[in-house]
Parts: sequence; structure tokens; C-alpha cells
Amino acid sequence: MLDAASYLIPYPFYFFGEEIRATLDRILAINSALELARFIQAPQSIIDAYAAILNALESAYRRNRGRTGPIPSCTTFGSVLPPSLINEPAKDRSGRVLAYTKPLIVLIDEFSTSAGDIFPAMLQDNKRGLLVGTRTNGAGGSVSGWPAGFYSESLATNTNTMVVRRELIYTPDLPAAPYIENIGARPDVGLNIMTRENLLTRGRPFVEGFTRILVNHIRTSQ
Repeated sequence: MLDAASYLIPYPFYFFGEEIRATLDRILAINSALELARFIQAPQSIIDAYAAILNALESAYRRNRGRTGPIPSCTTFGSVLPPSLINEPAKDRSGRVLAYTKPLIVLIDEFSTSAGDIFPAMLQDNKRGLLVGTRTNGAGGSVSGWPAGFYSESLATNTNTMVVRRELIYTPDLPAAPYIENIGARPDVGLNIMTRENLLTRGRPFVEGFTRILVNHIRTSQ
């Protein structure tokens, strides 16, 4: 997602942070990854990233907190704690920005889940384009699954992280919070494909609707 964002946002941007559930097994896993990175002499940026995550996890665990504070989800461009506006657009060797600069919209609905929640929310937070459609699912961060009992074929899942947006999100149906979870990404322009007319005409009103929105967005962005 960060790679895609760097080619769509032509200026420094906030990606997103994650509050990670502080558990002993996760601390051990990150510590193991850090030791391996040091052993194989991985790039210092990778070692620093693992060390920062481990420090945040251990700090939360010692204080008996359920989650860490916001941790940058990717440190490719040298992000530090907390997440900041130092992610850079893609550039060529001469430093020329390669990112797309023209107007864009992103279509969203309730089937936009996980990365489909996060990516449009990140574009919205950075005022890069309009979100058009209906609210996303609100599934948010990473999830792990485990067998639900010794003699069951069921699987139980648990959310490991909470995705943190740039600012508090205010909605009429939920308390204000900076999270993707439950809230989802909300459209700047509402447009519903789940209508009888769209069903009977292969979505023609929906296509005409988002085309009209895009054309107007292009005109007002000039």
C-alpha cells in the first residue's frame, strides 16, 4: 500500500499507524526477528524498525496495557514514532517526483475491507481525492486465527492491531475515534449501487453517477 501511495500522492504524506496488541508471543517473535536482522547484518533501517516495535511492545506489556501507542505500519522511508508526515512520493534518481498528480476519485462500499478500508482512508486523510460510494466495512487491522477447541473444525479470529488515522473521525452513529475499526472510511460523496434501478440496468445509474462526479472534480480542481 505504501508503494502504491507513493505513486499516487505527489507530496509528503501520512501513511497510517497501528496500535499493536502487546502479548508475550508477539514480543518474542519481534525479538527473534531483531536478533536475526542483526546476525545477517540487515540494513540499519530494518534493525531500527524492529527495535522500535520491540521497545513499544515491551513498554506496553510492562505497564499492563492492552495495546501499544501508534506505530508506523511501514518504515521504508524512515518513519519514526509516532507516525509522521515524512513519507515521500516516488522519485527517480534525479529527484524528480514520479507520482500521479491529476485529480482522482476512489469508489468504496461495504465490501471494501481491511486494506480496502485503510487505503481510501489514507488518501482521504491526505486530501488526495474524493471517496465516492458508501462507507467501507470497518474491518481495519491485521487478524490472526486459531483452532477453536481441540475437537472442533472451527476457527476463531482475533484482531491484532488497531489502525490509527491522522485525526479523530466524527460520525453520527459512533463515538469520535481515530480508528478504521468499526467506523470504516466514509464517502465524501454518497453514491449507492445497491438499488433496484442499478440491478435492472447493469449499474448504469451508478456508472453515470461516478462519471459525473469525476468530471466535476476534474473541473473544480483546475
